[in-house]
Amino acid sequence: MARGQERSTCDRTHSDVDLCRQIMRVGTVIIVASFLAIIVATTISTGRFVQVLGKALYYVIVLSAAVSAVAWLYRNWVERRRD
Repeated sequence: MARGQERSTCDRTHSDVDLCRQIMRVGTVIIVASFLAIIVATTISTGRFVQVLGKALYYVIVLSAAVSAVAWLYRNWVERRRD
């Protein structure tokens, strides 16, 4: 592999890892914010709207955790492949 191609691959690996880290950071913020919103909403009320909101936020948490897990797995795969 030519030196220029090697650097290009290395740059791409770093950008992929950085993107994965950013996705996981955003996912963490979404999860924490959703938990806080559920706590605040259920503290204020337990009406039908709050039940629907809580269920929706639960699915947001699950989806965000799944996306973060996939990003983490991909990041590990990229880092192992690089070494």
